[in-house]
Amino acid sequence: MKFTPAIFANSAGLVSGIVCVLLAFNGPGALAQGGGFEDQFESAQRALTAGKYAEAQLAFEQLAPAHPEIAEIHANLGLVYFEEKKFEQAIPELRRALKLKPSLANSESILAMSLSEVNRYSEALSGLEKGFRSRDRGMKRMCGLELVRAYSGLRQDDKAVEIALEMSRLYPEDPEVLYHNGKIFGNFAFLSIQKLSQVEPDSVWTHQAAAEAYESQSSGEIHRNAGEFGDAQKFFELALKNYSDFEEAHLGLAAVLAYVGRPASALPHLQKAISLNPDNEVSWYRLSQIERSLGNMAEAQRAVAKFQQLHQHKTPQQAEAGKPLFSTDAITKQTLDADAPQ
Repeated sequence: MKFTPAIFANSAGLVSGIVCVLLAFNGPGALAQGGGFEDQFESAQRALTAGKYAEAQLAFEQLAPAHPEIAEIHANLGLVYFEEKKFEQAIPELRRALKLKPSLANSESILAMSLSEVNRYSEALSGLEKGFRSRDRGMKRMCGLELVRAYSGLRQDDKAVEIALEMSRLYPEDPEVLYHNGKIFGNFAFLSIQKLSQVEPDSVWTHQAAAEAYESQSSGEIHRNAGEFGDAQKFFELALKNYSDFEEAHLGLAAVLAYVGRPASALPHLQKAISLNPDNEVSWYRLSQIERSLGNMAEAQRAVAKFQQLHQHKTPQQAEAGKPLFSTDAITKQTLDADAPQ
């Protein structure tokens, strides 16, 4: 499960504190290389503190090559890139700053968060764990959110839940924390039930869980069948946000987009569904419809031929055979539309 860079939406207000901390190690006077340099540096700082990132970026980019030995310049430039969500650019600047001055603790945390944002979780862990122990409440919060992301990305789900519980205790009314924790706890619950079905497939608890799952699993498809396309689209998109390889959600979303007159947007979802499972006749049938609506007749005919091949040689019972009880593709099972050949 992955998180989006939106965790930095609430980072405004941290910038001025971080800049002050960066300066506290040596103070402005220690950076002075003459009046002109000091004026340039202080001007760049003011732009950064005020959130004028483009202006601050330009200023620090001009200072950095002229004074490569000054850690604070690279640290602040890395911070600017971080705030602009230019994480790949932030990483080398922050590394350079820390090489020059390892005591820049905030730069270490920002580097770790930048690494996490580009999915380099193993590299990020040490810095995130250290940042989560920070006494700075804002930095602790941001590192905590990224630490949950990193542990999830590394499939260390127990640790992700442990940090999420601590975040709930520290920030009980923070909507962003509550949102991400909901995803973490939901995913952990799913994994626990999945493990239950593997460990004791015939136990009473597995059957109880199955009954509860089947009771709720079809809500996204119910909205589509009822013509409530807006709600259906929302559910399918939410499913794909959590599980990008969710075949049935790609199929369902493609159907919704086709029904609302957006076949070009539906096409990549059908192509993705087929790449995940080339033996699903529903995908090929809907692909033939979409290709025909887009005027791609040759592609439509190839899709029809594949659909007919699968439809003639595979029964519904065979299609269901061997599918695990708790799997993401069983949540919203897609079927052929009423007008499809039977």
